[in-house]
Amino acid sequence: MPESSENPEPAESPEDPEQPEIPSAARRNDAYDYDVLVIGSGFGGAVSALRLSEKGYRVGVLEAGQRFTRETLPASSWDLTKFLWAPALGLYGIQRIHLLSNVMILAGAGVGGGSLNYANTLYVPPPAFFQDRQWGHITDWQEELKPFYDQARRMLGVRLNPTMTPSDVHLRDTAERMGIGDTFHLAPVGVFFGDGRDAAHAPEAPANGQDDPGSPDDPAAPAGPRAAPGDEVPDPYFGGAGPARRACVECGECMTGCRHGAKNTLMENYLYLAEQAGAVIHPMTTVVEVREERPGGEDGAPGTDTGFLVSTVPTAARRGRGTRRRTGRAGAAANGPRGMRTLRARRVVIAAGTYGTQSLLHRMRDSGVLPRVSDKLGFLTRTNSEALVGAQTIKRRYRSRWGRDATLDFTRGVAITSSIHPNENTHIEPVRYGRGSNAMSALTTLQVPQHSALPKPLAYLGVCLRHPVHFARSLSARRWSERIIIGLVMQSLDNSLTTHRRDKGLGKGVLTARQGHGAPNPVHIPEAAEFASTLAGELNGFAGSNVGELMGT
Repeated sequence: MPESSENPEPAESPEDPEQPEIPSAARRNDAYDYDVLVIGSGFGGAVSALRLSEKGYRVGVLEAGQRFTRETLPASSWDLTKFLWAPALGLYGIQRIHLLSNVMILAGAGVGGGSLNYANTLYVPPPAFFQDRQWGHITDWQEELKPFYDQARRMLGVRLNPTMTPSDVHLRDTAERMGIGDTFHLAPVGVFFGDGRDAAHAPEAPANGQDDPGSPDDPAAPAGPRAAPGDEVPDPYFGGAGPARRACVECGECMTGCRHGAKNTLMENYLYLAEQAGAVIHPMTTVVEVREERPGGEDGAPGTDTGFLVSTVPTAARRGRGTRRRTGRAGAAANGPRGMRTLRARRVVIAAGTYGTQSLLHRMRDSGVLPRVSDKLGFLTRTNSEALVGAQTIKRRYRSRWGRDATLDFTRGVAITSSIHPNENTHIEPVRYGRGSNAMSALTTLQVPQHSALPKPLAYLGVCLRHPVHFARSLSARRWSERIIIGLVMQSLDNSLTTHRRDKGLGKGVLTARQGHGAPNPVHIPEAAEFASTLAGELNGFAGSNVGELMGT
């Protein structure tokens, strides 16, 4: 696999990282290793870790993935050992891909969770979300939650993307063709650009994408820290309490891990500050059991000790590569795998993402370890009602449409830069990977037909036979990120899944899902297909979809 000279290997193997010591305060006359253990270091876990540490609690954070630095993040998506998460294959990268029976889940792994590979885009939901009939009667949620959204905005450095890229020009023109040109707007993102409009100096981001918060080049705006792309400045967000940052170079590498220090990942804010406040992060640590200690023990005798026993194993040990045995205050399970450690805490916060949290809780409930977990676990599991589509082209066809001097390179900019809204429930964004990050091309294919009388695979085969040149080009990874505009289509319709574990057959015990409350979770979104076809005309290319649609996900 290609390695970059700018990406040296970490000093210690990610499969056997040296674990931090448990805080010395725990060694005093205290039966607990931590006051609170947080399982997961993504957005929910990071916020919990910081705020609990600020209150004086001893906090431990357990993360199944490895700890990356800017230098050790993948140079491209082809660096599979650092990009793709597949522990069974020895891959401990930042990109998780989970398949349920009817949905494909893309998530993050590593210290910082999904912030390592998400596309920086940070919207406040529109009013209709807060007023939904399922909860709108309880209180005025928009007013109630506004201070917390404002605080998250400040912490994550949300501001408008300042750059109109070629992808944005094509998105705007595609929107005009679709009759929705007035909905085009630049996206609110969590990135340090160094143009004086970052941090508290940023304009208010639009809640619904329709309001204009002002130009980022407004000379009347307060002056913030300025830096040329790639230049470093002292912490621009937290009055010097945070790390130094580099201004964005708009390389499009946000979803393979920002190696420049411009993306506002959790290691640049919440987790960084949590560690400064005393939180201890344990990377490459997989939680296998959470057991509740009840007063007086299992026999119900009088007693005061309550809390939780959290059993962990080194993530690498799950593929038979165990490490040396370690014990926390509660000791290792007598018959557990090599390297198992059990930690004791007064409280536990499970923040392992939607997939990780539900997998753990379902397993603990079904095995009787946490019998008090609600029978409603798994109900009303929400997705983004999302489709990944797009359009690809080649230099010759692009230049025949846009002139011989037109440059075909859609990698410039941050991962997502703008949005359009075909209707009140549908939101479309252009997505990009950086130059050379072409591995995810394996998930793209020709647009899947939706209204054929034939089974979907046969209808797809027919399209491939009718358009063999397009099919061949769809298989090519060469310069894929430069010649594709990915369309991320999301909807806010009321639908859900109900997750559960398979109780028999192949994959027994693995998390799966069935349709839940509301409208069916969409496999095909008509607005997405229309957008992809219109965009293909704009680029003089061909419309595409993702292989998940062939599998019904």
